[in-house]
Amino acid sequence: MFDSRRTPAGDDPPHDINIYDASRKEHLAHMAGKESGPLVGPDKREHIAEAFDTLISLMSRFQRENGFDTWRSGPEARRDMLVRALFATISELCEAGDEVNKWWKKGSREPEALVIKREKIIEEMMDSLHFLVVALLILGADGKEVADAYLGKMAVNFDRQQRSELGYV
Repeated sequence: MFDSRRTPAGDDPPHDINIYDASRKEHLAHMAGKESGPLVGPDKREHIAEAFDTLISLMSRFQRENGFDTWRSGPEARRDMLVRALFATISELCEAGDEVNKWWKKGSREPEALVIKREKIIEEMMDSLHFLVVALLILGADGKEVADAYLGKMAVNFDRQQRSELGYV
């Protein structure tokens, strides 16, 4: 299996910045596999991890080949690039939303806009994914960590939706 902590060139991305502290990781892992049954089986979890490992590996290669390998820089440069990547992620998602929410532009708020602008919306979402993967690379995340965090957070969200007293819909 691919080890995303090693890039194709063999360079090690930094691991001194973590998305979650250890207790948060343990909580999310517990929620993803809670006693009432895991959200997905181990094989599906592995598929999710492999997909993110592949995306992170491709981004590492792209970054290295184009001289954008900020993940090999010092903490200040990585922090600055992380902030840029996160805001670029938001910006691209806003562009996707604008395709169907420009109240001043004829047709963008019509139900048909979802069909008419589908390809453009997906394109903007892929731009957003690009920057999200850059952020994961800068943080030194691997596919297993991302899969565990994603499934753990999904379990928390499902739990909230099942408990009507919490007010989530």
